[in-house]
Amino acid sequence: MRFPVSIILLLSVTLALAQSEPISHASGLIVQKKFKSAYQVLDSADAANQNAEIVIAKTDLLLNHNIGVNNHRVFALNDSAANQSVTQNRPIYVNFPADSILKELIDKYPANYTLHKSLGDYYLDVQLTDEEGWMMSDSALVAGIKDNYLQAYQHNVFDYKSLNGLGYTAILEEDFETAIGYLEQSVKLNKNYPVSLSNLTDAYFATGKFDNALLSAQNAFGLYTENTDKAEAARKIAEIYIEMKQNDKALLYYLKADDLIPNDYLTLIPILKLEMELNNSDYANRTNQIITLAPDNPVVYQDVYKVYSENEKEKEFVDFLESQKVYYRSNVRAQAHIHFYMAVAQYEQDDWVDAKINFEKARNLFRGFFKSNHSVFNVIDSYTNAIRKK
Repeated sequence: MRFPVSIILLLSVTLALAQSEPISHASGLIVQKKFKSAYQVLDSADAANQNAEIVIAKTDLLLNHNIGVNNHRVFALNDSAANQSVTQNRPIYVNFPADSILKELIDKYPANYTLHKSLGDYYLDVQLTDEEGWMMSDSALVAGIKDNYLQAYQHNVFDYKSLNGLGYTAILEEDFETAIGYLEQSVKLNKNYPVSLSNLTDAYFATGKFDNALLSAQNAFGLYTENTDKAEAARKIAEIYIEMKQNDKALLYYLKADDLIPNDYLTLIPILKLEMELNNSDYANRTNQIITLAPDNPVVYQDVYKVYSENEKEKEFVDFLESQKVYYRSNVRAQAHIHFYMAVAQYEQDDWVDAKINFEKARNLFRGFFKSNHSVFNVIDSYTNAIRKK
């Protein structure tokens, strides 16, 4: 039996309205931060995950509003509305293997490139979360992000987030000019999305476009609201100023990063370096601040010594370590590292006698917690053997 065209059109419109109604209802609930309720509306409309538009809406909701995720298979959602009872405030846990569901729908609807974009969103979220022991390698995830976003983009299906994803994967592949092209498009679509601006900063920086990188980084810094993100943006600005030979401005932004996230080692070491290069007297207190973070970690002494050595302040470094002995009398590991790095600095100053004494003190202290085959003893032997030949 053949139906008139008018009836077919009416059925199509009715079906489209039936599909869009739960999505519209869920969107309203999302605006009210009722994420659990929004998912329940979508799932009631398509519990079998056979409707492409509703599956895409579910995927977006789970990726952007979950309060807990287990291997990107089980997600938790809750309503954050006020005046809820204990029962109402309980989260729901959703088993939703989005990649499998989306791949099945892609096979069923190969011309629906929004499905590819949604799968790209999912893979990007997994990759950025650094899900341990996930079923795909990192390289396969990056390829999945790129391939799905690219297929969607080539069919004119994209938004500022997918363009950012394409730019991000291009950066990972060190194809920075391609990254710039995608990221500039992303920023043009949404100038208030700091992630695209931050990635664009990296791409500009890698290609030596420091003026452009600085502008993008400053815009990202202004847009980020979380202290961790804002501090990272401040560090990027500082690194750009260093490349532009404006160390005073670089120090200013590293100090901003330290205000946002105090005592971050990745911030303090470059602050120490800049303060010393700029003859800022704060570097003495900064040295103490850094050592205090982890007095029994050899990397700390190594990094601080490198800064002092580069500025030809080995003797000052030795004097500083000498002053620290009294504070770490009960910390054998700290005492061992102090004597060892005093010895290294004294060796570099041709102070053979004191270097030999401190190497032997360090050796005795290391014996208290390292096995005899530890590499530090070979290092000490190489120094003391060299001293005997002087």
